[in-house]
Amino acid sequence: MFFKTNILYKYLILLGCFLGASQLYAKLDSPSYSDPSLNKSSPPEIILAGATAADPWFGYVTRPTTEEAENNPVYSKDIRARNQQYKKLPPNYYVPWTYIGPEEGQKKLQVLRDTVPDRLIDSKTGKRYVALYHGTTSDALEIFRQGVKEIRFDVATNKVLGMGFYLSASLNEAKFYACLRLGQRKTRNPSLKAMVAVFGVEENNFIKGKYSPKLHLSDNHTGDPIDAEIYYKRNANLYNQFNFFTNAHPYLKLFSLVILPHRFETVENDFDGVAAGTNLTSKFACPH
Repeated sequence: MFFKTNILYKYLILLGCFLGASQLYAKLDSPSYSDPSLNKSSPPEIILAGATAADPWFGYVTRPTTEEAENNPVYSKDIRARNQQYKKLPPNYYVPWTYIGPEEGQKKLQVLRDTVPDRLIDSKTGKRYVALYHGTTSDALEIFRQGVKEIRFDVATNKVLGMGFYLSASLNEAKFYACLRLGQRKTRNPSLKAMVAVFGVEENNFIKGKYSPKLHLSDNHTGDPIDAEIYYKRNANLYNQFNFFTNAHPYLKLFSLVILPHRFETVENDFDGVAAGTNLTSKFACPH
């Protein structure tokens, strides 16, 4: 009797270890679904970028090769698998800023985590986020440093995609818009600097959106979604551009605010589908 009980006890221990390991693996390779309030639990880091090529924020950001992306542990298993699929396409599709992304359902929605490859991980909570960027100027520093609660979804300088909060999957493009805004505003305030806000959108499978060339998907005055199941609109021509609606607010986290130095590098056009490095001929130093 003791012998059978002992075997059963060992079996239960092994089963518990197996289930624990399975759950750990699932947590490492699946999106997070924890309390959205954790997304706003800490203020963003303020980063003063240096005017040197050694500073990661100063120069043009070159995309990794497909092999580098596949070996990077920050990319989930499905992202690495998708990179393998892109190897079968023409070279101009290798490691773009965003994936075209599969559509699903009658509304033809896209899951954000299936279209943007870059990820951020919160060191305190372990939550995974899709990495996106917003280019602006340092006069917005005091507003943004209070976190996502201060985001205005009813203000948009460019209303091509309708009202909402604009983000780009390309850091280079966000830096271009930061340079553009600096040129527009510096005459009123010579001490202004260009700034990039680094955002994460929680990596959940219900953060869905679509692209529509003509139809606005949000209220043109408030940024509220017309359809509560749609969280963003994607630019139909430039896939790396996104416009988020107010219902995405609980799932946003502001990681850092980067103050850029004089003559930081950027490019005017860094579009989805452009091969890594092929658009370096349009690289320039921000003159403002």
